[in-house]
Amino acid sequence: MTVPGAVTNRRENQLLSSSWTSQARRFGASGVVNTLADYVVFMSLTRIFSIPLNRVWTAKLVSGGLAMVVSFLLNRRWVFASRDAGRAGQVMRFLVTTISGSWGIQLGLTQLFSSVWPTPGLLGFAALRQVGVPALAPSIVTEAAAIKTAAFALATCASMAWNFVLYRAWVFRDSF
Repeated sequence: MTVPGAVTNRRENQLLSSSWTSQARRFGASGVVNTLADYVVFMSLTRIFSIPLNRVWTAKLVSGGLAMVVSFLLNRRWVFASRDAGRAGQVMRFLVTTISGSWGIQLGLTQLFSSVWPTPGLLGFAALRQVGVPALAPSIVTEAAAIKTAAFALATCASMAWNFVLYRAWVFRDSF
């Protein structure tokens, strides 16, 4: 007995695997572009407006919103090559997924690793100090910058996993 939609032979399995790995690679590349835009805006806002560590969520809210626009465009057209004519439905599914990832997972984890448990950033800064990096750019490579960068990175990793699974299975699937 076969399950409808199940992969039944080796060739189909290879095609499915190839498609998945190809999408994962493109998702990773688009994630670099998207995350770079998010990070640059996040760090710029915290620096320009002197946002303290206990308020970095305000900058992440803005940078995450910009990142959502970039993410939708890259993922719809390039990563998942969606041809779904129901763009409004895709936009709504994308917003549900991305808002929960960016403003739920990322916002919470960024704040957690910035002000509640900054240990990853403090360890990173200690490692940088051991090799003399802060002395090269003392106004840029600061303890606060290391904390914010570690918080941003850890939160981004968590939301990327969430987003890829839901984008692939729900948001950009053409059979809705």
